[in-house]
Amino acid sequence: MFRATDFANMRDIFAAAVSNFGGGQSLAVKPEVWLYLALFILSDLLLFNTRFDAWCEGKPMIVRWLVYALLIFLIIACSSVNSFPFIYFQF
Repeated sequence: MFRATDFANMRDIFAAAVSNFGGGQSLAVKPEVWLYLALFILSDLLLFNTRFDAWCEGKPMIVRWLVYALLIFLIIACSSVNSFPFIYFQF
């Protein structure tokens, strides 16, 4: 949006962002994202009206640490390994 030269160019940028990304490909969702979404919904259903810390408190220590390790692994695995510079550094 900030690189648009006029309103027509800005409209084209927004249209490309939701339609084809300039290469003729439509917006697609990776299969991993569907898996993560399903896991999130499942965990929400299982822990409905339950605080996570209260749920962990009743579990054995090994189960709690396995849950913590899984959460840390997912954070690392889902984080980006590419370095994308902050957009305003280019100006």
